[in-house]
Parts: sequence; C-alpha cells; structure tokens
Amino acid sequence: MEPNEKSTWDNIRDRKNNADGLWVDWSSLHTQGQELYRVKKYEDALRCFNLVIKEDPYTPLVVRDNRAATYIKLGNFPAALDDGRKMIQLDESNCIVGLTSLNENYVF
Repeated sequence: MEPNEKSTWDNIRDRKNNADGLWVDWSSLHTQGQELYRVKKYEDALRCFNLVIKEDPYTPLVVRDNRAATYIKLGNFPAALDDGRKMIQLDESNCIVGLTSLNENYVF
C-alpha cells in the first residue's frame, strides 16, 4: 500500500466518523465484512463483524457465524469456538449454525 493510500478499514472508519456518531448502517457494515472476507481481507472483515456485534450483542446469528469463519481463516480457533458456543446459547432452538461452526473447529 502506498504511504498516502487508505486501507479498506480506514475508509470504513471514516464513513462511520462522518455519521457523527448519530447513525451507522450496521447491516451495510455486515455486508462490507462479507465482501472483505470474500476477497480474503480477513483482518478488515473481522473488524467489521466486531463492530456490528459490539453494537448489538444479540445481532442475528449470521454475523457471529461470519465472524467465526473469519477467525478460522485467521487461525484463531478458540475465538471461533467461542462464537459457535455463543450462537448456541443465543438460540438453542435453532442451533445448527452454532454446531456447524463448532464442528469446523475440530476438522483439521
């Protein structure tokens, strides 16, 4: 990256700051995280997912699932396992997503 070139994460942060803290489109931030994951910018994707979850710890399970997948790509298996457990805790009646994430941590 050139010295004056902004990273994807800097652009996201600036967009958030431009909102003056009044409103952030968390759904768009989640979508941006998915796109960053798709192009293998895992650290930036993780930052997006972390912001969404920080804002709303009860966010839809798909955000935690995306974050768990990102942790797996980064080799942080304990964090991915924690997200899988949290998904099960948040929605025991529909825990297939959490169980799938947990299972991925044990298949090496």
